[in-house]
Amino acid sequence: MENQGGDYSPNGFSNSASNMNAVFNNEITGRSDISNVNHQTGTPRLVPETQIWSMPVPDQLMTMPNRENTHMTGSTVGPNIPMNVAYPNTIYSPTEHQSQFQTPQNRDISTMMEHTNSNDMSGSGKNLKKRVSKACDHCRKRKIRCDEVDQQTKKCSNCIKFQLPCTFKHRDEILKKKRKLEIKHHATPEESLQTSNSISNPVASSSVPNSGRFELLNGNSPLESNIIDKVSNIQNNLNKKMNSKIEKLDRKMSYIIDSVARLEWLLDKAVKKQEGKYKEKNNLPKPARKIYSTALLTAQKLYWFKQSLGVKASNEEFLSPISEILSISLKWYATQMKKFMDLSSPAFFSSEIILYSLPPKQQAKRLLENFHATLLSSVTGIISLKECLDLAEKYYSESGEKLTYPEHLLLNVCLCSGASATQSIIRGDSKFLRKDRYDPTSQELKKIENVALLNAMYYYHKLSTICSGTRTLQALLLLNRYFQLTYDTELANCILGTAIRLAVDMELNRKSSYKSLDFEEAIRRRSMWWHCFCTDKLYSLMLSRPPIVGERDMDMLTDQNYYEVIKTNILPDLIDKKEDLDKITDVNSALNVVVNFCQHISLFISYYVSKLVSIESKIYSTCFAVRSTLDLSFDAMLDKIKDLNDSLNNWRDNLHVSMKLKSYKQYLSVLYAQKSQENPALSFEIACSRVLNCHFRALYSKVILSMVTTSLLIDNERLYKGSRHDIPQLFILFSSQYLNASKEMLQLFQGINYQAYMYNEVMYQFSTAVFVLFFYVVDNINDLKKKGEVKEIIDILKKSYDRLVGENDEQLLFDNVKWNTLIVFYSHFLKYVLQRYHALNDSTSIFDSKPYDETITKVIMHSRKIKDETVDQLIMSLKSYGSLHSLQKGNEADLADDGLNTNDISSEDFAVEAPINLFGELSVEILKLLKSHSPISNFGDLSPSSNRKGISDDSSLYPIRSDLTSLVYPIHSSDTGDTLSSDLETPENSNFNSDSGIKEDFEAFRALLPLGKLIYDRDYSFVNTFRDYE
Repeated sequence: MENQGGDYSPNGFSNSASNMNAVFNNEITGRSDISNVNHQTGTPRLVPETQIWSMPVPDQLMTMPNRENTHMTGSTVGPNIPMNVAYPNTIYSPTEHQSQFQTPQNRDISTMMEHTNSNDMSGSGKNLKKRVSKACDHCRKRKIRCDEVDQQTKKCSNCIKFQLPCTFKHRDEILKKKRKLEIKHHATPEESLQTSNSISNPVASSSVPNSGRFELLNGNSPLESNIIDKVSNIQNNLNKKMNSKIEKLDRKMSYIIDSVARLEWLLDKAVKKQEGKYKEKNNLPKPARKIYSTALLTAQKLYWFKQSLGVKASNEEFLSPISEILSISLKWYATQMKKFMDLSSPAFFSSEIILYSLPPKQQAKRLLENFHATLLSSVTGIISLKECLDLAEKYYSESGEKLTYPEHLLLNVCLCSGASATQSIIRGDSKFLRKDRYDPTSQELKKIENVALLNAMYYYHKLSTICSGTRTLQALLLLNRYFQLTYDTELANCILGTAIRLAVDMELNRKSSYKSLDFEEAIRRRSMWWHCFCTDKLYSLMLSRPPIVGERDMDMLTDQNYYEVIKTNILPDLIDKKEDLDKITDVNSALNVVVNFCQHISLFISYYVSKLVSIESKIYSTCFAVRSTLDLSFDAMLDKIKDLNDSLNNWRDNLHVSMKLKSYKQYLSVLYAQKSQENPALSFEIACSRVLNCHFRALYSKVILSMVTTSLLIDNERLYKGSRHDIPQLFILFSSQYLNASKEMLQLFQGINYQAYMYNEVMYQFSTAVFVLFFYVVDNINDLKKKGEVKEIIDILKKSYDRLVGENDEQLLFDNVKWNTLIVFYSHFLKYVLQRYHALNDSTSIFDSKPYDETITKVIMHSRKIKDETVDQLIMSLKSYGSLHSLQKGNEADLADDGLNTNDISSEDFAVEAPINLFGELSVEILKLLKSHSPISNFGDLSPSSNRKGISDDSSLYPIRSDLTSLVYPIHSSDTGDTLSSDLETPENSNFNSDSGIKEDFEAFRALLPLGKLIYDRDYSFVNTFRDYE
């Protein structure tokens, strides 16, 4: 940087001859305060130059007055001629002085900057205002430009403006330090001694200006030449150092200027990005219009499964077991629905309502105990065993006290669920009911379950329109659970909708409604709302339907809400010292306290489930809402998906040790062993089941999110180039995620202690993992590069299957129709996958599929038996109701026996059009069809909305051929990816979506399914089936 001040060097020295001499004099005397030199007007001193700029100086240079407005001695010769300087003993003119000091070594220093006072400047007529090289203390602190000091006010313009003193203390301190360093570096030992002496006694040094040592400088003595040479060398060294420092400073300033410019650019970009968020909808490209669903197993996927594996069997042979189990299930469900609709209203006799009889008191109590032992779906618990037993005592009491409608509903729902749970518990083993030796048969339990359910539906119709309190809400939540496990999620969702509406009527979604309640009642209501909210989000993802309740519609279940409940109601009983209580300031520290008390473990687990449910809600709104692909751009949708994926990972990483899969059993076992519980073994089992259920739910969410992301990427290949995301990396990440999460679910399932009711809790998530892995194997079984991975997955599927059916098929036969359907699909798929894998890798032997065929036959026969018993119950109920008159009179003789003889029923007895209609009157034809063993083919017509989808309209979330890199990397578009034989081409490789022959074959394939559609996808969709049916 160049000196633009004119009269001051970078060190703050004036370059005039007068100030140069002052500097030299200070070097000898040890004075570094330059401003004091000019104040000593009576003490002329010989001062050589100490600072000379290397740049050329013009002959005539107008210099600026001294910074501190000091006055020089001597007279002014002229406007451009410096005043004479008085030297010790001899007075020299400036010209003489310059000639005496000029030697060959310092010819380059001959030109000096001149100095004039303010009068000289005014006389010259050139009143130039230049920026000074050193700012005053005030300007330096404010980082503003400083100008020269005004002669009248003795201040710069900024100090005048702000009315502050104009000082240069900072500059003087720097100069003092620099001069000390320079003197120490350049002085000889003698000079250093003299300098130190002068510094130690500055007053004496300055008071004897004409001492003898200065007289030696009068002539051209060797000492004088030596001093001049030293001064010249010092000057040259200082010039070099100063130039180097200036260059460094210049580079630093340039870097600072560049950094500031870069910062301005980044800020501008950030502002534009923020503004662009509001314009993103219109500017950025949107993904292809598509409404994604969580469907997985579809008719198109079933056809693709057969074609990809190269199954040589015909369509009829391949679909035979599937069509049969679906037909049986459809008939069973139609029978149950007709029973609910037509027989849940008891008859009136003499103005008295005659309900179905409940079992004896002791049997009812045992059923309620079994029900409580299997109530694992709710983390915080909907009803306690004591409440159930109190209801039974009141019902069977001889005091004559009658139950209210809500209490009747609750008791019947509990007995119905208890009878169902008892069937899965005892399995013919009376040891479970050892106290009173009550060992009911399966038929007795089914009868109790049937009559209790009909009673419950009667009271449900009475109470579903009016909010009658917490008893009704408890009953509805338990009824919802029963329907979801036994029938289908669609029917359960209807019950849940009623429960949520009543809960909102009770204002359970608002914190203000809990203020006047005692803690136990508040916790009970809070747990019911928690159950409503969490079940709603679960059904939303399972059914691809919008949730009933949004998070903006409540102020419950937040971090602050959990903290307030724990801090106010729980911690005071656990912590005695107030100072320890005050240390708990957030929800995490509060939870770390309550987790050590088993009576509060349910509340602890519910917090983590609530956090997971919030993520599930965002997954639906981002990926499966109707307007997802309309409102969000492609990149914005990927941004949200990445955030959701990070949220799922963070949720799992931040789990407490009592919730982590590796340590939850050890932690909970120690916890329940230390505390006295009424039944610690059962409490431990329930807590472990809740933790496992939570992890299954989290893994399911990860599978669904990963598959929808993979499908989104495949559907929008045209947007790859313009996207700011690393599409190949995202594709690899999410493709591996849903595979790994599915494998983890099956491995977790293999570690569960066998209990039928626990399996029911995780059946949907488990079956999701099963079908995802089956599809992945079919997708890659012919790829030699993935041979090892395919083998690993097949081993996992086979081990899970063996765990499911049990040794010697001891756990095979259930009375749950949904579970039996899963067994049939599992066995059927595994048989064909192992058959194909065996053909590819072991051509020397023949695969034995007999064990799987036998398992399928057993399950179908058992399911048929369950369906026949249900139809017989319907017929018996019709007779006991006296409703035979509603049937055709000419066919009443057919119902004289307890049931219909299926051997006398043939397909010729049925009309061409399917007679099943849930919303019409019962007839003998309907009963005959329900009791028959013939599969239901594509009878009748379906509504147009249900029969539009062709082979190209697959709603399955699983992306076919998802492993091909050509879907992501266009550079590999000519790569086939694997080696499929010509007779085993996948539907895509053989124009899956366009070949008319394949379309016709698919239509014929689908026509073999009951009602021409696949009504099972990890759960039945009976409601939609009969709604679409005409």
